Amino acid sequence: MKLPVLFMKDETFLPGQTAAISPAHKEMRSALGKIFAGPVGKLAFVTVDSKAVEGELPEVGRDCREICTIGTVESIAEDGKLVFRARTDVRAKVISLEQDSESGTITGEFDEYPYPSAPPLKIAFARKAVLEKLKLVAPLKVSGIAGEKVLKDASEMGSFDEICGLIANLYPCRRRRILEEDDILRRAKYICDDLAELDAKARNIKESIKKKLEAQDEENEDIKDLTEKVNALAASDEVKAKLNKDLRRCARMPVSSPEYSQLINYLETAVSLPWNVYRGATVDLEEVRRVLDEDHYGIEDVKKRVIEYLAVMRRTGGKTAPVLCLVGAPGVGKTSVAKSIARALGKEYIHISLGGIHDEAEIRGHRKTYIGAMPGRIISELAGAKSSDPLFLLDEVDKLTSDMRGDPSGALLEVLDPAQNGAFRDNYLELPYDLSKVFFIATANTTSTIQKPLLDRMEVIEMSGYTEDEKLAIAKKYLIPKQLEACGLLPEEVTFLDDAVDLIIRGYTRESGVRELERKIGSVCRKITTEALTKGLPSERKVDARTVSELLGLPPYSEKDERTDGEIGCVNGLAWTAAGGVTLPIEVKLVPSGKGDLILTGSLGDVMKESAKIALSVVRSETGRGLSDIDVHIHVPAGATPKDGPSAGIALATALDSAFTDRKVSDGLAMTGELTLSGKVLKIGGLKEKLLAAKRAGMKKVIIPEDNAAEASELPDNVKSAFEIVPVSAISEVFEQAFGDGARQ
Repeated sequence: MKLPVLFMKDETFLPGQTAAISPAHKEMRSALGKIFAGPVGKLAFVTVDSKAVEGELPEVGRDCREICTIGTVESIAEDGKLVFRARTDVRAKVISLEQDSESGTITGEFDEYPYPSAPPLKIAFARKAVLEKLKLVAPLKVSGIAGEKVLKDASEMGSFDEICGLIANLYPCRRRRILEEDDILRRAKYICDDLAELDAKARNIKESIKKKLEAQDEENEDIKDLTEKVNALAASDEVKAKLNKDLRRCARMPVSSPEYSQLINYLETAVSLPWNVYRGATVDLEEVRRVLDEDHYGIEDVKKRVIEYLAVMRRTGGKTAPVLCLVGAPGVGKTSVAKSIARALGKEYIHISLGGIHDEAEIRGHRKTYIGAMPGRIISELAGAKSSDPLFLLDEVDKLTSDMRGDPSGALLEVLDPAQNGAFRDNYLELPYDLSKVFFIATANTTSTIQKPLLDRMEVIEMSGYTEDEKLAIAKKYLIPKQLEACGLLPEEVTFLDDAVDLIIRGYTRESGVRELERKIGSVCRKITTEALTKGLPSERKVDARTVSELLGLPPYSEKDERTDGEIGCVNGLAWTAAGGVTLPIEVKLVPSGKGDLILTGSLGDVMKESAKIALSVVRSETGRGLSDIDVHIHVPAGATPKDGPSAGIALATALDSAFTDRKVSDGLAMTGELTLSGKVLKIGGLKEKLLAAKRAGMKKVIIPEDNAAEASELPDNVKSAFEIVPVSAISEVFEQAFGDGARQ
């Protein structure tokens, strides 16, 4: 037979199947035109691959299938577009295809290729298998026809091919493999597999609907449960009325609505808060003192300030007590002091780290209309608490930042201000929540980066660094037992001698606190545990300085690293950092054949640059030295580390005077103090940390401002006795102490 071809992209028709097709391509319309122009009215339905190029002659076996069907057009209708209905009659094989060069119409030669005849027993078996499987999908209604009618029609058909065509008309099945399969039993299996898959999908849909209905019932139970929880809250009438209103809205919503789940999450958050539930706390000052002494060695000033603060809070009922802010270097015990206060008062302890937070929503929360909205950190933490009067630790409050998303420091003002936090409104909660009974404690390394309005709402308690004796006592009482236990060692198995701890403190750590000291002790303990498992240990291991050197390697620090002695133009300054006090060697060189320039290097900040200029003017005034023919180069080593502040003023002036007069500064001398243009020495901050750094560096004499003398007198005796402390009020006194009887050149 030579027939026009209708290509079907990735679609296959079986013999006995009817199909309604709207020709969308020109070759389809051309094929239909040829049918109605001739007497035959037949055409071939050939399956082509979806990647075949439209309008081009496909290659049999590569672009199009070799097995196809031949059918007859039964009817045609036009309602804005051409639609025809055809019935496929027989299976055929494509012999060849050709394309008219002018019209582009594709025709082909075809041979009828009927299914091979099969024994009656096989036919009966295949027919029975398909009808049995058809019963599974009989409950389904397809194309507006009840499945029972389909089963009845199929049962009355005598031809297996007709049954296949009926099923292909009504149910989704993989027709290509059925069309191309010669064996009747395999065809029956393919049809049964497709019907079974359809049945499984129908069952899954039915099960899904069932689960949705059950979920809806469960949601109704959730609403009932939430209603009971709202009514049981100890909240105000305003809060309960708002929550009940939201519950009524929720009950009217369909479960599938996105707003439904948002509202349920909101209500669950609201009912989880401890509205007006207070644990209360009797401020027993003796118990607080006992707990602080038990948990912390030294820091007597801090303990005294905390006791005074709690005494006022007890006397006034907490109405006038500001927020505590513990300020000190890392590792001095700020967080552990807060934990001890919570334990002594019997309050829940909540810790929030504010370091790096730059989004106001972290404090106030997001509007609940936003996708993924959640309450702020304050309300979120209270949702997990059992009372509305816990102890809240706001850690690293000095490291808050701000950007286009708002200023979290501003949001904290409402949280910490006693005049406002009685009705704090989180953006997510949108209800007034009482934070006035919450005991807030903040921690910071420095107050310089805390916004002034926020700092005004806090009472600052300075926590200075520890002396070496204090570190030794802390290590023996707290750190060593803790690390021994962490490494599975018993106190009677390993003993740290004092010289070992002293070496770790002096040679392996540079800090005001004891955090790095604890890490190094832990490192020693881990190595001992490893040796015990691999080599075995004696019944008692004594850790001395030699053992520490063997286990930790050469000490990275020494006194020489922190000081400069015996060189003209070199002076030991003292500086405060967020990590504690450090020595600050300052070097000055006069460069001849210059232009009178002042060269500053060492990553100096603006304030320190101004101090250098002031020091130069003071020294020029004292020495009468001109600068027309020399450059003055001031360098502060450790150039990668930023340095700033006015307290190096007298050290800069002394180094300049040493360079101008060619005199050496006394060995073992360090100094700190701000210098004015008139030569006066002003008070500085961080004195204890600076003197601890001087002690660590082995200094013999330290010059300080006279205004700091009272503060120096309160230092521990082991610090004051380590070197001579000389208070001064003018730069002339500094030069006298620095150079002694050395005459000016």
